Amino acid sequence: MYGFDSNGEQQRKSFYGKTKGECKAKCDEFLQDSKKGVAINKDMSLGAWGTEWLDTYKKDTVAPHTYTGYEYLMQHIVNSSIGKMPLTEVKPIHVKKFLTGKKDTSHSTITKLKAFLYAIFECGIDNDLCLKNPARNVKPPSIAQGEKEAFSDVEINIILEYSATNEGKWFELAINTLLYTGLRRGEVLGLMWTDIDFSDSMLKLKRSASFGEGRSLVTVTSNSRKNHMRDIPLDPILLQMFKTEKDRKDRQKSLYIFSTASGELIKPDNFARTYQKFFRHLNAWCVTNDKSKVRELTMHECRHTYATMLLRRGVDSRIRQLLLGHSDEDMTNNYTHADHDLLKKAAGNIR
Repeated sequence: MYGFDSNGEQQRKSFYGKTKGECKAKCDEFLQDSKKGVAINKDMSLGAWGTEWLDTYKKDTVAPHTYTGYEYLMQHIVNSSIGKMPLTEVKPIHVKKFLTGKKDTSHSTITKLKAFLYAIFECGIDNDLCLKNPARNVKPPSIAQGEKEAFSDVEINIILEYSATNEGKWFELAINTLLYTGLRRGEVLGLMWTDIDFSDSMLKLKRSASFGEGRSLVTVTSNSRKNHMRDIPLDPILLQMFKTEKDRKDRQKSLYIFSTASGELIKPDNFARTYQKFFRHLNAWCVTNDKSKVRELTMHECRHTYATMLLRRGVDSRIRQLLLGHSDEDMTNNYTHADHDLLKKAAGNIR
């Protein structure tokens, strides 16, 4: 295609692809970027182009909390030596050294950074900023992953016993929901009364709550990904808890199951602090009542606990995948704690 630069000089722009349709798609994308006013500087650094890529190609395509996570990852790149290098001068060895230098972070973070760099350079190629993708064949470093924790049956029984007392009643529905549905924090907070099918004993997950820009407000995002929209059976005890809470909340006319005294959505960080407060009170109660203290595992490890309980009860791996909302079975297996009782039972059955 032909066009004109800022000086009125005619310029020729070429697009390459395996098919005519692919070439046209790249041309259309280029024209769209031009309309958006994307600033293209042939000498820009990796960090500058990565920031431009994130703002142009990702901001309006993902949920606010996902974009916040992307910004956090981008800071790893921007604040590093590789981020200050001209895009065209980055080689595979620079990418390898950058990823190896992140071994003090998690395996998940390193994997995401590799995927980030790959996407940034691919987009750079499409925009004629570089000729090759130096991240293409770089393998992330192998690091030992910490074992995922899960509450034991004894700990679960103590948690449930305390939550049923007058002292712990205020958090009973929340802790039961976390342990017996495997929902993520944002999914729990986004629950509305219309999501509970009382006649069918089913929870129909449709949305998630997260921080918006600046973390000053909370947004509710519909779960557009098919695996995140799922139905979760409710056991009779949890179902009755929801019924009891609904009768109480009907006086407030709150849309959300977990809400403030005024019926508004609870901020995720406030909910996390409430969770921590519950465990402080729980363990103080354990000391008073001569019971073993319960480990204060993270809220997300309640999800690991749910996955492990499903495994203990012989639930098929495909069903576990559907209940947890994972896109593949490998992710589900990563969420399952290696339960010692299960291992002993398996070893005992070999004779």
